[in-house]
Amino acid sequence: MKWICLLLLLAQTTLAWGLTESEAVGLALRLPIMERQLAARHSLALARVEAAGRWANPELEYTRESVDFPSGSLDEDSYLIRQRINLAGVKALERSAARWELGAEESRIELTRREWVAEIRQVFYTVLLHEQRQRVVGLWRDRLAELADAVAAQARAGDLSHYDRLRVVREQSRLQALELEVEAALQTARDSLSALLDTKLSNVTGTLWPPAPPTKPMLQLAEHPVLLALDAEIESATANAKAAGRAKWPELTLGLGHKEVTEPDVRGDGLVISLGVELPLFDRGRGREAMAAHRRHVLETERVLMSRRLEVDAKGVLQRWRSSLEAFELCERDAFEPLADMAEAAYRGGEIGMMEMMDAWRGERELRLEMLDHAHRARQAWIEWQLLTGESP
Repeated sequence: MKWICLLLLLAQTTLAWGLTESEAVGLALRLPIMERQLAARHSLALARVEAAGRWANPELEYTRESVDFPSGSLDEDSYLIRQRINLAGVKALERSAARWELGAEESRIELTRREWVAEIRQVFYTVLLHEQRQRVVGLWRDRLAELADAVAAQARAGDLSHYDRLRVVREQSRLQALELEVEAALQTARDSLSALLDTKLSNVTGTLWPPAPPTKPMLQLAEHPVLLALDAEIESATANAKAAGRAKWPELTLGLGHKEVTEPDVRGDGLVISLGVELPLFDRGRGREAMAAHRRHVLETERVLMSRRLEVDAKGVLQRWRSSLEAFELCERDAFEPLADMAEAAYRGGEIGMMEMMDAWRGERELRLEMLDHAHRARQAWIEWQLLTGESP
């Protein structure tokens, strides 16, 4: 019975040593390369806001006119500063569009952070799964080794057939092959987690069994970063369309300066004011307005489809979460019947043969491994739920 108790606890055991999930997530979020990437993306979006909607630089102009007359020459020197002015609010709309793009990028940065955490969690619990699978296989390996020693002694004493001894040896070989497979999968998962965290680790600690799914889930998918990013991009496209539509409004160029006039016997100066008006004959912004409007329509359609896809994904994740937990509980109920111990007792009492007992052992081992797989699938569904809803563990 002690073997059964140990095996039943494996899927829900929290070890007293090793890297925890929260520590792994913390290490991942503090990685310099990840921090630099997210900071660079945010700085790039801020730079676009800084560059958007800027007025044209003023122009400083100097002109000199000289006209020769028989009585002398007339010289005029003008110093003028000109500024192009948009009165249609185009620059403000361009700045608004850039700010909406900044909001979209911030939402996508949050999505990147969520996906990064989800990837770390997936690999972390894969390591935990294979560690616990290794322990299950190790427990049955030790138990089979005890039987193999007893069988070898019986075979030497002539109390057991050579066939039965070979069957035990073959079962040991199969279990050894399974152990090598599990060890390889564990090492691969550990290497993946070490590479993601940029650190060397040996073991992890945690609970493979996830929390129970919500009975009445309140999906806040409208706050999902993808939808928030699309909403912001729609607003940005709307602002760009408005800005392009106002290109048909003429811009003004205002000039202010000083003029000096020199004649042979007279010298004077005064104020110079100039006003220029753009003639929007060739570029009326129609192409840019159409592009922004079509982009808005594309984004609106994409947002509707993404919202539906997220709802379907959330329902599917919730269903997989529940079904995996139910499957685990079904296996757990079967595990309360200690068939392996019963078969061993029956074998020692001469009621069944060694092959029947080994079949019961094999079935018990496969049941324990299947329980771990169900718990792992439930945990993976839980991770996907966190990614969709943004809920903290």
